[in-house]
Amino acid sequence: MNKFILALTFILLMPFFSSANIFEDGNIALYDAEKKATFTYSCDANGDVITYSFDKEMSLGVVASKCFDDKSDGYIDEVASSFCSSGNGSYKGSNSGYSKTVSGNTASSSFWFNCENSGGTGSFIARAFFDSKIEIENCPSLENPNSTYSVPNTTPQLCAVPSEVTANDTCDFNDVYSNPVTESAACISKSDGSQCAVSAVALPDSSESVYMPTENDCYSDVYPILDENGGIGNMPDGSDQQCTESGALSYCPADPSEVCPNGVCDAGCGNMNGTFVCIAPLEPPDVPCTGDDCGEGETPTPCTGDDCGEGETPTPCTGDDVVVN
Repeated sequence: MNKFILALTFILLMPFFSSANIFEDGNIALYDAEKKATFTYSCDANGDVITYSFDKEMSLGVVASKCFDDKSDGYIDEVASSFCSSGNGSYKGSNSGYSKTVSGNTASSSFWFNCENSGGTGSFIARAFFDSKIEIENCPSLENPNSTYSVPNTTPQLCAVPSEVTANDTCDFNDVYSNPVTESAACISKSDGSQCAVSAVALPDSSESVYMPTENDCYSDVYPILDENGGIGNMPDGSDQQCTESGALSYCPADPSEVCPNGVCDAGCGNMNGTFVCIAPLEPPDVPCTGDDCGEGETPTPCTGDDCGEGETPTPCTGDDVVVN
């Protein structure tokens, strides 16, 4: 049964307050993210361009030499095999050789190979070029290996311990949200930096669902993030007890003492933007039936004029409805 415990009723009735940002009030320890640099290089190995990435800066000669070692043997085998198979007998990979020379950004060598009936020579050149240096900031911080949460929108990147964020965020297990349900589980991103875990809960006797709080951890696990401003606007504030309708749902202010007997509320009831509301599916509108479309106990809507089908008797016209031929 989709029930949620109402922790303390008086909490629900308190005015809604929140800090401007939970990461700015000093209650959560923040750490600088670990900074790592990635250096990328490209190498032209006899027309075959490959890319290398290193976690430190390398000389172009070292990159060219590695590129030569990675690609030269395959290139020599390919050239020798092609040459030997063209009427020069078989080729074995051991029947070849070269002497690599490195100068500046270039590693090169002439090579030789032998076929069963003949032999050949060639050259291989690898030239290296510096492409870019990419600096990446990753959590956790070197200061605290438990600071695995990357605080959003911080430059430079800051990290925090997930359990500390959970202890200081403004998520409330008595909240409900007006975001359209698009995921089975998600995190609602609040303007103060809180990430509140929710899951889709079906409303009683309805095909409609709403987001209700869950025990999932938005600061340690990965879920789709939804903006709290993605909900409907003009929510009821309790001042006039008027309901707000959106889609197939209605959002109505409610009194927790009346709708949460014994401190237990049905799914869809809880705090929303500082007001206690209950969400319910809208009643489908009554659609008049006609003729054979009517079910048991339904009264057909009288037809008029050309709207009448076979066997139906038109409603007599009166007063201004009379047409004079």
